[in-house]
Amino acid sequence: MKWIAVVLLAIVTTAHAEPSEPERLYTAGQAAYDAKQYDAALTAWERSYQLSRLPALLFNIAQAHRLRANPGDCTMAVEAYRNFTKLDPTSAQRGTAEGFIAELGPCATAESHAAVTAPWVAPPTPPVTGPIDHGTSNNKKLASYVVGGASLVMLGAGIYFGGRADSLGKEVTAACERGCLFSDIEAKDAEGRSAATKQYVFYGIGGAGLAAAGILYYLGSREHASGVAIAPRGGGAMATWSATW
Repeated sequence: MKWIAVVLLAIVTTAHAEPSEPERLYTAGQAAYDAKQYDAALTAWERSYQLSRLPALLFNIAQAHRLRANPGDCTMAVEAYRNFTKLDPTSAQRGTAEGFIAELGPCATAESHAAVTAPWVAPPTPPVTGPIDHGTSNNKKLASYVVGGASLVMLGAGIYFGGRADSLGKEVTAACERGCLFSDIEAKDAEGRSAATKQYVFYGIGGAGLAAAGILYYLGSREHASGVAIAPRGGGAMATWSATW
């Protein structure tokens, strides 16, 4: 996988020979994030936010929590995304943040039994222990199993009705081999035609279901890693966006 970074906005009001402390911390956090060292990224970005108070850094912090996926990270990611949307409601990344809030909802609810406080808001609490659902990827995989199982049942029904239609067709053929009245075989003929129709209906539903299950499994297996990075720059900031394919 390759990641692509695109500069979306750059605002620099003053020039500095040396990077500011918030900018230095941002750069260190971005390097750690790119290396998937999310603990180090969070440490740097949380300190950078404390010094610069740039709302967009909360999006970065939320991304690191979401991808680290430790116990309690769902709650802290949702809290960071929400604070980001409140402090910067006109950001181009607001829709992305709201989408992640919805995705992480079930996981955050599962963590609600324990007090989880974001380090950038107050001193950190001990990590939550116990089994936690860390996101929607597992939900997608579970849905793929359910849909796949139901689709196999549909295909099984198609096979049954196909066999039934074939059997009734042979009975009608045998009955009329030496001549017959249509009234004698009318009911059996109608039942055979109905079974044949049901056969193709169930085959269609089962095939479509298996395709949907495959898509859900792929989405659940694929790492959803995209992020916007905001670099503090003295009197302004530089925003970048990166994603993996």
